[in-house]
Amino acid sequence: MSDDEIEATPSPARIALGGRLQEIRLARGMTQTAVARQAGMSRSFYAQVEHAHQNLTVERAYALAHVLGVEMAELFTGFPPVPHARPY
Repeated sequence: MSDDEIEATPSPARIALGGRLQEIRLARGMTQTAVARQAGMSRSFYAQVEHAHQNLTVERAYALAHVLGVEMAELFTGFPPVPHARPY
């Protein structure tokens, strides 16, 4: 599935990322339109990301982090634990 395809059943990771983006955006007092425009994407696409119906590429996640004024790692806090994760 490409990053421009809509997935019917969002994954827990996509739900966590969308929620985190919305949380940061609202804390900054920004609209979806403002974030999307500054990140070089449509408001419709960005809204679908927040609602866990779209994937993001690393490049788009980086653009959103820049617009929101956070480090990339801040976008990925609050994710559900990875089952059977092992230290490397």
